[in-house]
Amino acid sequence: MLAVAACLLVACGRATPPAADEAGALASANAGAAGGAEDESSATSDADLVSAVNAGGPSKPLIVKFRVEARPVVGMPVKVLLVLTPTDEGGAIDHIHASLTPGEGLLMQSPASFELSGLKPGSPQNREVTVVPQQTGVLDLSATLLLQSDKATQTRTYSIPLIAADNSGP
Repeated sequence: MLAVAACLLVACGRATPPAADEAGALASANAGAAGGAEDESSATSDADLVSAVNAGGPSKPLIVKFRVEARPVVGMPVKVLLVLTPTDEGGAIDHIHASLTPGEGLLMQSPASFELSGLKPGSPQNREVTVVPQQTGVLDLSATLLLQSDKATQTRTYSIPLIAADNSGP
């Protein structure tokens, strides 16, 4: 529980916009993700990312991290950058089908699914999604990933917590 609470605080505790260099990195990542194309060359600093919570425990073949562009506010769209990095543990991943499900109080503006193929271990794949909080509190964006390889097919579910604030404050 302590780890989940720490993720929540780190993930959504940023009340100020990202610094100029972070904004540039986010813009590069967003440019590739907005068109739906894979962008292996974008500079995403691992220090800016938070690990998504895997309901099944450690996930050897894939690392899933995210970054919230701005503090989520009720009624305001917020961009979430998802970074999926295949590892060389547990076998190579040939294809990923991702399905995103917004929890109660969260509205999805982006397409609810995407596909990735041509994956290389250690090469991050960035996808940007836009959600709109509909209520205050801890909201959940769930990512269910179908990982396919020549040996097996695995399903992993990740939780991306967002803490939405009321839009009436300064």
